[in-house]
Amino acid sequence: MSKEDCIYCIRIKRIFHFQTETTSVQSRNRLTDCHIRLGTGGKNMRKKRIHFSFQAMCFLIVTLQLVGCSSISPQKAAPLNAAQKESSTYEITLYYYTSTQRDLSEVEKEISKITKERIDATVKLMPYMSSVELKRLMVAPNHKQIDLMLAGSSTLNALIEGDQLIPLNHLLATQGKDIQKVLGSDILDSVNRMGGIYGVPSMRDLATNYGIVMRKDLIDKYKINLAQMNKVTDLPSVFQTIQENEPGITPLVPYKGTIYGGIRSGTYDELDDSIGILPGYDNEFQIVNLYDSEQYAKDLDMIRNWYLSGYIDKDVVFTRDSAAELVRAGKAFAYFSPLKPNVEKQEARLTGYPMIAVPFTSPVMTTKQLNTSIMTIHKNSLNPEKAMSFLNLLYSDERIVNLLDNGIEGKHYVQVAPYIIDYPAGINASNTGYSYNSWGIGNQFISRIWNGDDSDLWLKMDAFNKHAHMSKALGFTFDWVPVKAEYAAVKSILSQYVMALETGTYDPKEKLSEFRLRLKSAGIDRIIAEKQQQLLLWNQNKQYHANMVEGPDE
Repeated sequence: MSKEDCIYCIRIKRIFHFQTETTSVQSRNRLTDCHIRLGTGGKNMRKKRIHFSFQAMCFLIVTLQLVGCSSISPQKAAPLNAAQKESSTYEITLYYYTSTQRDLSEVEKEISKITKERIDATVKLMPYMSSVELKRLMVAPNHKQIDLMLAGSSTLNALIEGDQLIPLNHLLATQGKDIQKVLGSDILDSVNRMGGIYGVPSMRDLATNYGIVMRKDLIDKYKINLAQMNKVTDLPSVFQTIQENEPGITPLVPYKGTIYGGIRSGTYDELDDSIGILPGYDNEFQIVNLYDSEQYAKDLDMIRNWYLSGYIDKDVVFTRDSAAELVRAGKAFAYFSPLKPNVEKQEARLTGYPMIAVPFTSPVMTTKQLNTSIMTIHKNSLNPEKAMSFLNLLYSDERIVNLLDNGIEGKHYVQVAPYIIDYPAGINASNTGYSYNSWGIGNQFISRIWNGDDSDLWLKMDAFNKHAHMSKALGFTFDWVPVKAEYAAVKSILSQYVMALETGTYDPKEKLSEFRLRLKSAGIDRIIAEKQQQLLLWNQNKQYHANMVEGPDE
C-alpha cells in the first residue's frame, strides 16, 4: 500500500463526515479506493469477509479511535452570542428562494407560536429573490447566522465542496425521526455522499416521466386521436394539422431552451450535466458521449426537418418567453415537458387553456430530480439541533406546513371541503398577501390541496414515486474539479452550439461535425473518462457499504 493510501486511511473518519476541514469529492474518491482495497479484495469477498487482513484490522482500529475522539457528533457549532445566552428561546433562520410576500411577517409569527410550544424556538423566514443574493449567502462570513438553507442540485454541490454544510447523519438519528419515517431509507441513502447526508429532499414528486403537453381545445376541435400517439415519431401529422388550420400558432415550442431535451429525456440519466450520460439508466455503468452518438445525429435531423416544415418557429433561439407564456398568448400549441400526477391541471393554470398530456416514457428517479429541492443545515448555525428539530416538524406538523405553503386560514385561504382549500371571497392569485409553492420545503403530502386539483392527488403522487424505476446511478454526483479547465471549455462550446442544433436552427449536416471536433479539442473525452472512473468507484463504495451493513455470511 502506498504512502498516499496510508494518508487517506488515517483520514478515514471523513467517511463519517465528522471532520470539519474541507474535503473534496476527489479526495474522498481516493479514500474510497483505499478502503475498498482494504476490505473487499477477492471475488469471494462476502464469504471471506469474516477473515480480516492485517490492513483491514488497522482500518477498524483507526476508525474506532477516531469515533471515540469525535463521540460520533456533528460539526461543532459556533458559540452562542450574549443575547442568545440570555434567552432560552432560540430563533431559527430559514433561507429559501421565493418572491416578496406582503404578509410574510404575519405567517412567520403564526409559525413561531407553534414552534415555541413544540421545540422552544421561533422562526425567522429569510427569502432571497435572486441568484446574486444566493451567491452572497454561499460565501457568507462565519459570524452570519444561517441555520436552514434551501438548495438545488448545483448549489448543493458548491456548498459541500466549500465546506459550508453540516453532515446530518447524527442529527437525523436523534432529532429527525419523522423525516426518516416519511422519506424512508432508500431516499436518504440516495442523497448520501460517501457516508454523509448533507441535505434532505422535500417530499414531493421525487420521480418524473416525460411526454408532450398540448392544448386540449385544439385536440378536440380537430378530433386528433390520442390513442395513435404513442411515440415522438407520431407527432408530425398532429403538427401539420395545427399548422394548416391555425395560422399564428406555432405547433411546437421549447420547454426549457431546446426541443431535443423533450425528445430523449426519460431514456437516459443525464448524470447532472449530459457531459457523459448513462443510457437506459443502467448500461452496466458504462458512460456514453451523448453528442457523439448516432442517435443524437438522427434526432437532430428529425428536429431540423420539423424546423424546415414550419412546426418550430424560425426565431426560436431568440425567444425569451416560456412555453406556458407562449401558449397563454395564443402563439403556441404544444411543448415537451416532465410529467407527474395532476400535471394537466398544473399546466392549465399556467397557460390559461385546458391542457392534455401524453407520456412517452415511464417514471424514473435520478439524483438530479431528488436534488431539485433539498434542505441543508449551514455550518454557521448556532444550534444545529434546534434547526433539525424544526426541519423534522416540516415533515410531520401539518399546521406549520400549511402556514408555510398556503398562509393563514381565513385570510389567505378558506377550507371548502375536507383538506380542500380555495381563496377567500375577493382574493385571488394576483392580490393575495401570501403565496408559496408547496413542493419546495418539507412534506408536500400533508399540505392542503387547492380546489380544482384532484382530491386524491397526494395518494397518486405517492404511488407515482413508489412505482418509479430507480436509476442505477441514483445518488451519484460528478465532481468536475479534477477536470475544471476542460469542463469550463466544454461548457463554453455547448453554449455556442446546443441551442441552435437542438431547435433545428443549425443544419446538423453542416454543424454537427464541427461541434463534435470542437468538443474533443476542448477535452470532453477526458471529462467523460474522469466521470466514468468516479462512477465505477462510487458503485464499488456503495456495494462495499451495503455488504458491511449486511454482515458476513453465516
